[in-house]
Amino acid sequence: MCGAGAVHRAEPDLAGLPDTGLVAWVRADMGLSLDGLDRVCSVDDLSGNGFHLAQAVPTSRPTTGTSAGSPPSRSSRPSS
Repeated sequence: MCGAGAVHRAEPDLAGLPDTGLVAWVRADMGLSLDGLDRVCSVDDLSGNGFHLAQAVPTSRPTTGTSAGSPPSRSSRPSS
């Protein structure tokens, strides 16, 4: 867990994924842990292989954004 923020967990729909060779699977709409400022601090690997992603530097964490009728999106700044 990254902090006091929300955790979005759900069972993923596996339709359309390859049966073999999948190393990691991440989605913008599930498996996210958010910090207290709603920035993404970790993303679960939904493949079950345990290759979870994390960003320990708070100022480098991507932000979340949604709008009515649109799927969730994630935005991050390129490092300088």
